Amino acid sequence: MEIVRTEEVNIYCLKCQEKMVLQKAEVNYRNYYYPVELMTCPKCGQIYVSEKVQQKMILVQENLEEK
Repeated sequence: MEIVRTEEVNIYCLKCQEKMVLQKAEVNYRNYYYPVELMTCPKCGQIYVSEKVQQKMILVQENLEEK
């Protein structure tokens, strides 16, 4: 399965003020996992979900609901 990639942009964690970095992760919806790359705070682990990734998540959810 193709990894959903987000753009690497200058985003800072609101909590730690650390620059977020791209990190691989898995998203789970109803025991269905798919790989993504998300901007993540290296200090506290907070993530930023871009609009592109949100749209992909909605598509996956809709496809699973149809099954």
